[in-house]
Amino acid sequence: MRHIAIITKAFEGSTMPLIEAFLKKGYVVDYYQMTLRYTQGVYESFDLPIKTRLYTTKEIIDFHHPGLQRFNQFAMKGTFRMFQFSNFIIVDSWKRMPLNIASKCFLKKVARIIATHEYDWVNVVGNDMNSAIISVLLKKNHVNVLHSIHEVCRNHLTRSQMHPVCSYLLQNDIMLNLFSKKSEDDLLHLLKDERPVYSVIPFSLFTGYQEFPVSEISELKGEDDYVLFYGYIVDYKGLDILYEASRLLKLGELRKKIVVAGFGKADCLDVISRDENFILINRFLNNHEITNLIRRCHVVVCPYRSSSQTGITQTVFNFRKPIVATRVPAFTSTIENRKTGLLVDIEDAEQLADAIHKSYEGQLYSEMCDNISRLLTRSAQDWIDISRQYEIRYIH
Repeated sequence: MRHIAIITKAFEGSTMPLIEAFLKKGYVVDYYQMTLRYTQGVYESFDLPIKTRLYTTKEIIDFHHPGLQRFNQFAMKGTFRMFQFSNFIIVDSWKRMPLNIASKCFLKKVARIIATHEYDWVNVVGNDMNSAIISVLLKKNHVNVLHSIHEVCRNHLTRSQMHPVCSYLLQNDIMLNLFSKKSEDDLLHLLKDERPVYSVIPFSLFTGYQEFPVSEISELKGEDDYVLFYGYIVDYKGLDILYEASRLLKLGELRKKIVVAGFGKADCLDVISRDENFILINRFLNNHEITNLIRRCHVVVCPYRSSSQTGITQTVFNFRKPIVATRVPAFTSTIENRKTGLLVDIEDAEQLADAIHKSYEGQLYSEMCDNISRLLTRSAQDWIDISRQYEIRYIH
């Protein structure tokens, strides 16, 4: 029986279904979740309301939490174990030198413990220096380790400089997995003639979100069938383009609202807050709120200027909702135009407005929802197929 370990710093949404797929195939899996000392127990696709003390490791024995419930059966059989360890963020600053030293010492201890288990394979997932250091330390301990990284570029809008974590991993000859063709293109663009050892294995739906129950969100005040923009608000996600599109839409005639939900800043937030066609929820969203915002919406809109990959599609499709998005690689690779969503040109407010209006056409909308339902039915097998790609390439 093969025994593997998966270690993450964030990105739990795409990790937990992969673990589940390996468990279904008869693997024994140990999952190590790296957290920060101020984490509030809300993670991508699951809740775990416990706190692990700084520089300690805790075994999780209670899986009766949304997003983790399906792992209880495997834990009962002894094929799944989960550990959480807490650390500080390692940053390149002389002011943080004492904390960096303490954090690196703790990571060395964790790596030694993991190495003693003699796993057949270890997959580290993360875009931070903590997870990168773990990978390098495991390799020094002769562990068969793969590091999965989400962002190759420091800034995916410019593609001018490699992300320092990616550079560090390559300098230490760590095998890489990328999650998208866009990331592969970025890597080869930056390396030019160099050819590192890497693979491109994508992810499927973040199925943990399906475990969250129906609940109310006070700011909605009973509103439903709205257009939803959600997630961390930053300039490249094009909220200003959505606002411009809203001026072209006859929302009053449609009797529909646009809900903007998530923490962050944008120049247009002030004017959006005063527009009666919008509902603004400008704060951190927990998993219950994310799932119920999607459940009650008509369509999700993503007017992004750039993106290498995204968890939006893999989250929203769990609830059979189409997406209106721009033609950036994250969406052209995950959305079929007029089948599972509507694709528009980047920074084209007129096309965006037209697509949102089209989404309210009954037959087209129904067909898109039916197609997404078929994707949802297939997602468990998709994850099995994805696990097989890792198996063939890395597990000997």
